[in-house]
Amino acid sequence: MDFMGKYLEYHSYYEIPRNYAFWSALALLGATINRKVMFFHGDIEIFAPLYVLLVGPQGNGKTTSCDFASNLFQRLSPDLEVGASTQSAEDIVTTMAKDTFVRCFTNDQGEQVEVRPMAMFISEFKDFIAYNPIRMLNFLTNMYDRKVFKAGTVKRGAENIINPSLNILACENPDQLIGFMKN
Repeated sequence: MDFMGKYLEYHSYYEIPRNYAFWSALALLGATINRKVMFFHGDIEIFAPLYVLLVGPQGNGKTTSCDFASNLFQRLSPDLEVGASTQSAEDIVTTMAKDTFVRCFTNDQGEQVEVRPMAMFISEFKDFIAYNPIRMLNFLTNMYDRKVFKAGTVKRGAENIINPSLNILACENPDQLIGFMKN
Protein backbone atom coordinates (compact mmCIF):
# COMPACT_ATOMS: atom_id res chain seq x y z
CA MET A 1 0.00 0.00 0.00
CA ASP A 2 1.26 3.51 -0.77
CA PHE A 3 1.81 6.39 1.66
CA MET A 4 -1.57 7.99 0.99
CA GLY A 5 -3.43 4.71 1.40
CA LYS A 6 -1.72 3.94 4.71
CA TYR A 7 -2.22 7.49 5.95
CA LEU A 8 -5.94 7.42 5.17
CA GLU A 9 -6.31 3.99 6.74
CA TYR A 10 -4.60 5.16 9.94
CA HIS A 11 -6.94 8.17 10.15
CA SER A 12 -10.04 6.04 9.54
CA TYR A 13 -9.69 4.56 13.05
CA TYR A 14 -10.20 8.02 14.57
CA GLU A 15 -13.36 9.09 12.70
CA ILE A 16 -11.53 11.98 11.05
CA PRO A 17 -13.27 13.07 7.84
CA ARG A 18 -11.49 11.67 4.79
CA ASN A 19 -10.99 15.13 3.27
CA TYR A 20 -9.14 16.34 6.37
CA ALA A 21 -6.89 13.28 6.32
CA PHE A 22 -6.27 13.64 2.57
CA TRP A 23 -5.32 17.33 2.73
CA SER A 24 -3.28 16.80 5.91
CA ALA A 25 -1.32 14.09 4.11
CA LEU A 26 -0.64 16.41 1.16
CA ALA A 27 0.50 19.18 3.52
CA LEU A 28 2.75 16.69 5.33
CA LEU A 29 4.30 15.61 2.03
CA GLY A 30 4.83 19.23 1.00
CA ALA A 31 6.55 20.02 4.30
CA THR A 32 8.73 16.92 4.08
CA ILE A 33 9.92 17.26 0.49
CA ASN A 34 9.86 21.11 0.47
CA ARG A 35 11.88 22.14 -2.63
CA LYS A 36 13.56 18.77 -3.22
CA VAL A 37 10.94 17.73 -5.76
CA MET A 38 9.65 19.84 -8.62
CA PHE A 39 8.23 19.55 -12.09
CA PHE A 40 8.12 21.82 -15.08
CA HIS A 41 5.02 23.49 -16.45
CA GLY A 42 6.52 24.74 -19.67
CA ASP A 43 9.67 26.43 -18.41
CA ILE A 44 8.20 27.31 -15.00
CA GLU A 45 9.41 25.25 -12.04
CA ILE A 46 6.59 24.10 -9.75
CA PHE A 47 7.52 23.10 -6.20
CA ALA A 48 5.59 21.46 -3.37
CA PRO A 49 4.95 24.23 -0.83
CA LEU A 50 1.31 24.13 0.20
CA TYR A 51 -0.95 26.32 2.28
CA VAL A 52 -3.80 24.08 3.41
CA LEU A 53 -6.71 25.35 5.51
CA LEU A 54 -9.05 22.73 6.98
CA VAL A 55 -12.44 24.40 7.34
CA GLY A 56 -15.30 22.87 9.30
CA PRO A 57 -17.41 23.16 12.44
CA GLN A 58 -15.86 22.88 15.87
CA GLY A 59 -15.19 19.40 17.18
CA ASN A 60 -15.18 17.47 13.92
CA GLY A 61 -11.51 16.40 13.73
CA LYS A 62 -9.65 19.32 12.11
CA THR A 63 -7.16 19.78 14.92
CA THR A 64 -6.76 16.04 15.47
CA SER A 65 -5.85 15.63 11.81
CA CYS A 66 -3.46 18.59 11.98
CA ASP A 67 -1.83 17.23 15.15
CA PHE A 68 -1.31 13.79 13.60
CA ALA A 69 0.46 15.40 10.63
CA SER A 70 2.57 17.58 12.94
CA ASN A 71 3.63 14.66 15.12
CA LEU A 72 4.55 12.52 12.13
CA PHE A 73 6.49 15.39 10.54
CA GLN A 74 8.48 15.97 13.72
CA ARG A 75 9.31 12.25 13.98
CA LEU A 76 10.31 11.98 10.28
CA SER A 77 12.13 15.32 9.99
CA PRO A 78 13.49 16.29 13.41
CA ASP A 79 16.10 18.55 11.80
CA LEU A 80 13.51 20.71 10.03
CA GLU A 81 11.95 23.77 11.65
CA VAL A 82 8.35 23.87 12.86
CA GLY A 83 6.97 27.39 13.22
CA ALA A 84 4.87 28.65 16.08
CA SER A 85 1.07 28.73 16.09
CA THR A 86 1.22 32.48 16.60
CA GLN A 87 4.14 34.12 14.88
CA SER A 88 4.51 37.45 13.11
CA ALA A 89 5.60 37.74 9.49
CA GLU A 90 8.68 39.61 10.66
CA ASP A 91 9.65 36.80 13.05
CA ILE A 92 9.22 34.20 10.30
CA VAL A 93 11.52 36.23 8.04
CA THR A 94 14.10 36.73 10.81
CA THR A 95 14.07 33.01 11.61
CA MET A 96 14.32 31.84 7.99
CA ALA A 97 17.06 34.38 7.16
CA LYS A 98 19.46 33.11 9.84
CA ASP A 99 22.60 31.39 8.57
CA THR A 100 21.89 28.44 10.86
CA PHE A 101 18.52 27.90 9.19
CA VAL A 102 19.99 26.78 5.85
CA ARG A 103 19.53 23.17 4.74
CA CYS A 104 21.13 21.72 1.62
CA PHE A 105 20.34 18.81 -0.63
CA THR A 106 21.82 17.40 -3.84
CA ASN A 107 19.52 17.86 -6.83
CA ASP A 108 19.08 15.53 -9.79
CA GLN A 109 22.05 17.19 -11.55
CA GLY A 110 24.40 16.52 -8.63
CA GLU A 111 24.44 20.16 -7.50
CA GLN A 112 24.15 21.32 -3.89
CA VAL A 113 21.00 23.40 -3.44
CA GLU A 114 20.35 25.67 -0.48
CA VAL A 115 16.80 25.65 0.87
CA ARG A 116 15.16 27.21 3.91
CA PRO A 117 12.17 25.04 4.84
CA MET A 118 9.66 25.76 7.59
CA ALA A 119 6.50 23.82 8.36
CA MET A 120 3.61 25.25 10.33
CA PHE A 121 0.81 23.23 11.92
CA ILE A 122 -1.73 25.73 13.23
CA SER A 123 -4.81 24.67 15.17
CA GLU A 124 -6.46 28.12 15.06
CA PHE A 125 -5.76 30.15 11.93
CA LYS A 126 -7.49 33.17 13.46
CA ASP A 127 -4.82 33.26 16.17
CA PHE A 128 -2.02 32.98 13.62
CA ILE A 129 -3.16 36.04 11.67
CA ALA A 130 -4.65 37.92 14.65
CA TYR A 131 -1.94 40.56 15.09
CA ASN A 132 -2.25 41.99 11.58
CA PRO A 133 -4.41 39.85 9.26
CA ILE A 134 -3.89 41.84 6.06
CA ARG A 135 -0.12 42.03 6.62
CA MET A 136 0.11 38.28 7.29
CA LEU A 137 -1.98 37.30 4.26
CA ASN A 138 0.05 39.62 2.03
CA PHE A 139 3.26 38.16 3.43
CA LEU A 140 2.12 34.59 2.80
CA THR A 141 1.18 35.51 -0.77
CA ASN A 142 4.52 37.20 -1.39
CA MET A 143 6.59 34.38 0.17
CA TYR A 144 4.86 31.62 -1.79
CA ASP A 145 7.04 29.95 -4.45
CA ARG A 146 9.76 32.64 -4.57
CA LYS A 147 13.30 31.66 -5.51
CA VAL A 148 14.44 34.55 -3.35
CA PHE A 149 12.26 36.36 -0.84
CA LYS A 150 13.60 39.80 -0.01
CA ALA A 151 12.63 41.67 3.12
CA GLY A 152 14.13 44.56 5.01
CA THR A 153 13.66 46.74 8.01
CA VAL A 154 15.43 49.84 9.25
CA LYS A 155 16.70 47.96 12.30
CA ARG A 156 17.78 44.67 10.67
CA GLY A 157 18.49 45.85 7.14
CA ALA A 158 18.06 43.60 4.10
CA GLU A 159 17.24 39.94 4.64
CA ASN A 160 17.27 37.64 1.63
CA ILE A 161 15.85 34.16 1.94
CA ILE A 162 17.13 31.86 -0.81
CA ASN A 163 14.66 29.12 -1.82
CA PRO A 164 12.16 29.60 1.00
CA SER A 165 9.76 26.73 1.49
CA LEU A 166 6.95 27.62 3.86
CA ASN A 167 4.30 24.92 4.27
CA ILE A 168 1.17 25.52 6.30
CA LEU A 169 -1.54 23.21 7.59
CA ALA A 170 -4.10 25.22 9.55
CA CYS A 171 -7.61 24.81 10.93
CA GLU A 172 -10.54 27.20 11.10
CA ASN A 173 -14.30 27.14 11.48
CA PRO A 174 -16.56 28.57 8.74
CA ASP A 175 -17.96 31.46 10.80
CA GLN A 176 -14.49 32.86 11.51
CA LEU A 177 -13.45 32.43 7.89
CA ILE A 178 -16.52 34.30 6.64
CA GLY A 179 -15.72 37.12 9.06
CA PHE A 180 -12.16 37.35 7.69
CA MET A 181 -13.43 37.47 4.13
CA LYS A 182 -15.82 40.32 4.92
CA ASN A 183 -12.96 42.33 6.38
